[in-house]
Amino acid sequence: MFWRKKKGIEKEKRGKSEGEKGKSKNGVPAKVLSPEGHREIVDKGVAAPSYACEERGAVTVEGRTIVSAYVVAYPAKVMEGWIADEFTWRPYHIDYVQFVEPKDEAKIISYLNRKITQLEAKYEEMRRQGRTDTTSIEHELQYLYAYRERLVSRQTKLFTVSTTFYLSGESRDAAERNFDDFLKRMRGKGCQLKRVYYRPLDAFRQLYPEGRDVLRMKALVDAEAAASCFPFAFPTLMHETGVLYGLDVATRAPIIVDRFCFAGHNEIVVGKVGSGKSFFTKLEVARWVLKDPEVRIFLVDPLAGFRDVAAVLRAQVVTVGKNVMNPMDLFVPEGETPQSAVKEKLMSLLEFFSTFFEEEIGNPIDKSESGVLRKAILKAYSDKDYRDVVIDDVINRLELVAAGEEERRAAERIKSAMQAFTAELSVFNGVTDVDINNRVVYFDFSAVEGVEKSPLLLHAVLTWIGSRVRADRGRKIVVIDEAHYFLTYSQIRKFLERSVRHSRHHKTGYSLITQGYEEFLRYEEGRTMIANADIHVVFRQESIPEDVKRLLGLSAGAESFVKEAAQGKTAGYSSALLVTPEGNLYMNVFASPEEKAYLGTAGRGV
Repeated sequence: MFWRKKKGIEKEKRGKSEGEKGKSKNGVPAKVLSPEGHREIVDKGVAAPSYACEERGAVTVEGRTIVSAYVVAYPAKVMEGWIADEFTWRPYHIDYVQFVEPKDEAKIISYLNRKITQLEAKYEEMRRQGRTDTTSIEHELQYLYAYRERLVSRQTKLFTVSTTFYLSGESRDAAERNFDDFLKRMRGKGCQLKRVYYRPLDAFRQLYPEGRDVLRMKALVDAEAAASCFPFAFPTLMHETGVLYGLDVATRAPIIVDRFCFAGHNEIVVGKVGSGKSFFTKLEVARWVLKDPEVRIFLVDPLAGFRDVAAVLRAQVVTVGKNVMNPMDLFVPEGETPQSAVKEKLMSLLEFFSTFFEEEIGNPIDKSESGVLRKAILKAYSDKDYRDVVIDDVINRLELVAAGEEERRAAERIKSAMQAFTAELSVFNGVTDVDINNRVVYFDFSAVEGVEKSPLLLHAVLTWIGSRVRADRGRKIVVIDEAHYFLTYSQIRKFLERSVRHSRHHKTGYSLITQGYEEFLRYEEGRTMIANADIHVVFRQESIPEDVKRLLGLSAGAESFVKEAAQGKTAGYSSALLVTPEGNLYMNVFASPEEKAYLGTAGRGV
């Protein structure tokens, strides 16, 4: 192969007449006419470009401009595949070359011994002088001791690694834009790059099949760090007890997740309208039902978006606003007493009645009123032996538990306001008339006009579910669609935030579905929910808020992916960023033909 710069073009022209001597009468080079000559020309055409132009900071090859940069500092902490994901879905071409060579550990150990001796001497000198600013030296010594031990005990090996990236474009401006975007992503990962300005042709020569490290910009790393840089080592997530979430964008490997394997079982699913978030949740629910015969599903669906999948799964339907749902229902977990169950439930009941006073009456409950209400609730349970307690029982005991003039006035105010539960809100004041026994329960809000403006109904459903999931021993999933409706009201936010924080104690995972993270970030409780969700599924978004990127540790590359994520209605499948404690993955969400047939109309949201 050969290369020429711009200044070499005239030289080629001068030599053209000499080259013509080697041609046959038909103008075809004589050596091409032989098998050996033909093979030489073909091999050279495959391996070598016909034209390369070197400029400051770039090289143009066959009309494409290439900008190169090498790694000068690797991230302090990385996950498997941190380099590999750069080659999966970028809108431009990236080339990559890496040279890895083993090192003699004996020389490194000798160097470490000298370094440790020097630091120990310096540390002792500082102690004799009575200095207290020795913390940094102590930490460095501890690190060197541990690293030397790993080398001596053969727990790791050392390698020199030289890594160079190549960003190309149809023009110099395009290549520069691509490089700037790539540089930002790598910085977000903690990887520092240095652009090749003065030797771009040498950098490009590293891509030759002969495999020569021309730049020789090496860094010393251990075996684990070197392995993480392998460009085809993609992170995987395959829990044996999980369900299929999607296929890896790059490798098409299945991503199988068991949310109950994580410390927090909760999941937040966000995405703009039509991005595929609802279909993904329906698919996940259906797969759990088919996978685990013990899991129970509660579908809370203010706008009837899950009615179709509820019908497919033969869910038991609770018609909110018609069926009596008694918020006072007490479910006692096995091994507990009714008294302990009441203590756990008391906070949620006070929040329920606070929602009533704030949203229905328009007058928040004060401290004295809260105290009287608390005593009335406890007495109602005690008097009725913790069974079949209804709101009327609480109302009838308000004046009995009031002590002192202030509490008596508070009891009168509460009793007057709570008369609404004997009239228009009587659906909450009675024995529950539905027996929940199905594995899948669907709360149908279609009978409620303006459900987003019916906070007491929304709160009542969550309160009732909260009692049930606490009492059931098995694994439960509570799906809440249009979560922003629930986040609007302060008392519901508090209840939901506490439920999410403590859900793992009751083997329960909440799935909160909404269009964006902004609904969560408006409130402190929403931020807590983000932090307590170990699974985030981010479908197409115009952007990810900075606070969320910081909370979840997302890079600029992750945000770029969700900006370009495929949408089901246009692409036939949906793409999403999956964030878990075991790493971040880029996945495509599909339903198999059998699943589509099973879901029927519910599967049209692919």
